[in-house]
Amino acid sequence: MILDNRCAALILAAGKSQRMGASKLMLEYAEGLSILNQIITLYKDFGCQIIAIVINPEGQRCLDQAIALFVDKLQIVVNYNPDRGRFSSVKTGLEALKNEPYVFLHNVDNPAVKPETLKLLFENLGSADLAIPCYEGKGGHPVLIKRELVHAILAHETEDLSLRNFFQDFKKSKINVGDPGVIVNLNTMNEFLEWKEKLGTQS
Repeated sequence: MILDNRCAALILAAGKSQRMGASKLMLEYAEGLSILNQIITLYKDFGCQIIAIVINPEGQRCLDQAIALFVDKLQIVVNYNPDRGRFSSVKTGLEALKNEPYVFLHNVDNPAVKPETLKLLFENLGSADLAIPCYEGKGGHPVLIKRELVHAILAHETEDLSLRNFFQDFKKSKINVGDPGVIVNLNTMNEFLEWKEKLGTQS
């Protein structure tokens, strides 16, 4: 589904996965396919020419497979201070994408997003600064942001900040989608195993 190759994607994967107890990067999404590669494939098929991944120093060891498969699309960015929180990872990753007109922000623990959701976000962004998918009234991920918002994030001096709070000052387009994957957050091994079991019953 190549809609617009002006879109880039930033995959946020610099967390230490302490609640999961294992690196989320290489958890198996499907047979022979890691969560990370599932998300990379989602954006590659959508038509993104640049896909950046923010990792912590330990995460570099997990990327050999991803790099081998998608080396022409990927930019690997290391956040050496992931303890500062997600906003610091967003800033670190966006530095590599600051010239892109549109950027999807995608958490590595949200692997179940459908391709048509990306299309809906892009088509309905309009004059807003960011587009947020909503499923049954609940906001989720990924979010799509414009270049102006990218620059506003990069210009902000504080890194210890909630991204949600930062977005409050910007114009939002909330898009209703029929995709429960936008609110799937896999933070613990129990959540991951329960989700895998549910996924198996639906296939």
